[in-house]
Amino acid sequence: MPYIKGTAANLSDLLTQIVTWATDETIHGEDTWELMRNEPWPRGTIFKAKGVNGINSCYIGILPQSFVKGTTYRDWLFSSANIGKYLIWPKSGLNLGDASFIHTNGATSFQVLQDKTNPASDKIQYSFSAPDIVNANGSALVFGVFKQYAADLDWHEQPGAISFDEMGLYPLEYTRNGSTPIRMSPPLYPGVGYPGIGMPNGQPADGYFTYWLTKDASRITVVTNNSGQWDMGHAGMLVPFHAKMQYAFPAVVAGSCTGLKSVAAVLDKQIINGAKIDYSYSNWDMSRSMPCTPCRNSAGKPQGVSNLGLCLPDGKWQFFHNWKQEYKTNSSTSSSGYTTYWFTIERPVRDESSEFILKPTNTDLLNVAANTNGEDVITLEAFDLIQNSPGSGITNMLGTLWHMAWPGLNGPYGEITINEKRCLLIPNCWEDRVWYVPSGVTDQTTLLAMWKEIVPYGEQFRMLIRLED
Repeated sequence: MPYIKGTAANLSDLLTQIVTWATDETIHGEDTWELMRNEPWPRGTIFKAKGVNGINSCYIGILPQSFVKGTTYRDWLFSSANIGKYLIWPKSGLNLGDASFIHTNGATSFQVLQDKTNPASDKIQYSFSAPDIVNANGSALVFGVFKQYAADLDWHEQPGAISFDEMGLYPLEYTRNGSTPIRMSPPLYPGVGYPGIGMPNGQPADGYFTYWLTKDASRITVVTNNSGQWDMGHAGMLVPFHAKMQYAFPAVVAGSCTGLKSVAAVLDKQIINGAKIDYSYSNWDMSRSMPCTPCRNSAGKPQGVSNLGLCLPDGKWQFFHNWKQEYKTNSSTSSSGYTTYWFTIERPVRDESSEFILKPTNTDLLNVAANTNGEDVITLEAFDLIQNSPGSGITNMLGTLWHMAWPGLNGPYGEITINEKRCLLIPNCWEDRVWYVPSGVTDQTTLLAMWKEIVPYGEQFRMLIRLED
């Protein structure tokens, strides 16, 4: 299993180098991937790779994304080619069936005919106010795995793609014939929800970042280090515990973020919250974490989107999470009756009700003393994906993340040699990251006691990635 280390000018340049390297037969021999296509969003990059048994195929995709606040989402949704398909007709949109409509390309208002067969019939005017799901400008490479390849379909439409339900995105607001504002869940922008590597606008500040690539016949791992900010993306086959015939498609996707960040606002004395796209490095909540610390996105309605997803033996995709973190609304009312609101990211808690977890970081590992230094051979703790669903009577050890392990509590970050193999020891996105940033604590004794807990707690969230066999 070869690996490569290099530098890239941006994520687009990184994708170009991934394509060149993954399809080079002189490097990979029988494990060389076939490039099915390499096109801009929403078509994306798709490789043909081997399946879990080394004979059947799977298709591994990487989709480049770029977001500009106030522009990207609006221009996509309100193009005349998309507005019917994504907004007007589907049940998840306005649910207007096969209604006919009148629309000027790019306009955020349109008319729907009450009688679709009669252009002269009465019309209903819909007008959207500043439609957007982007909180900050940025770019990303997101990772997917598909069962088959269909040339005519976009990246997110490929057979076996993840089918997202309600994701708790920040709502859009519209009026109908001048009505009071109505809120609705925004149509999902292609690629949103998949985990991967994100980078804010203006990065890399130094003009380049360092990357590592490693792959075999059916899996790829990409790690980046941009001046101390670590990110990763992974896609391919889980190493399953089941017999191969029992688990034909153990596809897994993972990354250091999904790009979803909780935001909130007060409108007409109502609290409006949800997730928006934000790849900022200033995002301190656990939605931006390595796969060793999967956390459910905290915005909006309860749902299970995280940075670690697996296709289960029944063929359905499931996101795994050990943690949840509340985005809390706080308020204070003055003596004159004026209410002030503010929002805080609360202390993370282990989600005891989660039925899909990652081991061993589903438990506290503060007192484990495994050493990555000074030992000839050490035993590493693999990352296992586990299902525990008491309600349906299912308990399942599904498999292990390929060449990823929990390394213990110490050791220098970066390239190291473990058991005579070259590895990467990476922190939870950046070194010395604290597990939680408390807010509103003014008592020094209380703050010091919290800090003594928070700092060592964050040190257990790290992962080791083996680069070579």
